[in-house]
Amino acid sequence: MPAMDRRRFVRGVLALGGVLAAGSRGPAGRAAQRAERYPSAGPGHFIKETREGGRYVVLEDRSLWEIAEANRYTTAEWQELEGIAVRFANGDPPYDYELSNIDRDQGVAARWVRPER
Repeated sequence: MPAMDRRRFVRGVLALGGVLAAGSRGPAGRAAQRAERYPSAGPGHFIKETREGGRYVVLEDRSLWEIAEANRYTTAEWQELEGIAVRFANGDPPYDYELSNIDRDQGVAARWVRPER
């Protein structure tokens, strides 16, 4: 391949890489990623109610959490007003959060059920 063609090829590859990277990390991409995270992670929450035998937990801010099937036996015992801390756990999708019951020293894998807009 002649030197001029090689330079054009390299420039084209670099330009294409920049376009692809900008598309995934541009303002819209960053906003979408931020929108995906639960905005009130941390301690200071409490249980408003549990539903369907521990399948769902509702916190005081009305956020709804679906609990991983393997952990539902634990949340079935949780009671109203028990303290909860929420953290992003980077776990197995879709259960990428951990709800920690501060009063019982128990943690479960959970999925934030985002409110419909």
